[in-house]
Amino acid sequence: MNKEIKTKLDNVLKAEAEYTMKNEENLHTKVEKMDILFNLKKILDNYDDLEPVLIDYFNRKADRERFER
Repeated sequence: MNKEIKTKLDNVLKAEAEYTMKNEENLHTKVEKMDILFNLKKILDNYDDLEPVLIDYFNRKADRERFER
C-alpha cells in the first residue's frame, strides 16, 4: 500500500477514535464505533495480505450484481 495514503488513513482513524472516546456519551454507541475503527485499522495494517482476497471478493460481487439485474 502507498505509504502516504496509509499514513493519512491512520491519522483519520486515530482522530476519529480520539473524538469518539472524548465526546461519545452513550457507552453502547462508543463501543460500537470503537470496534468499527479497530477493525478498519486491522484491515489497513494487513492490506497487502488482504488485497488479493478483496479483489476476488469484489469481482465475485460484481458478477452476482450483473446476474441480479
